[in-house]
Amino acid sequence: MAVLITLPYDKNSRYYVLWINPEPWKVGPVSYKRVGKDPSLEAYQEAVREALLQSNPEQLPGKVDVEFWFWHRRVRYQGAKKVVVKNEIDATNMQKATEDAIQGVLLGNDRNVVNITSHKMEDSEETDGKVVIRISPATNAGMLNLPDEVEEQIKAGPRVEDNTDWNKW
Repeated sequence: MAVLITLPYDKNSRYYVLWINPEPWKVGPVSYKRVGKDPSLEAYQEAVREALLQSNPEQLPGKVDVEFWFWHRRVRYQGAKKVVVKNEIDATNMQKATEDAIQGVLLGNDRNVVNITSHKMEDSEETDGKVVIRISPATNAGMLNLPDEVEEQIKAGPRVEDNTDWNKW
């Protein structure tokens, strides 16, 4: 289930609250000349899509900004020899898994994402898993957040030529 929230003071943003435990992006089984899809990743992405579709989302046209907040519950289970607790997961992999899941539902293509931010709020065995997604028209605020000294260096720096020789191996 997903809940859509729009705020009166931020009418351009749409917030979606999903009560789903986030999964990180990961490579599936590898065999000769083939990399498979990870079943838990596929299940998570399908759950995200289904939950969002229940809220009748509207895809934003054009360039967008996306922000994620993650609360992850680490799983504990009895292994063959001992109790196993899944490792803490990183925000980048949760971001990638979730960004792939919202493509075609909240945004047409992930190439339309201009600014993306992720926040890992909590990651423990006691955490109630959930994801919050904010999507809005792109603000192009990336350069606005750089310190003046960094912007000056970028503008004054050398021009990079098309040096794609490294890519010819």
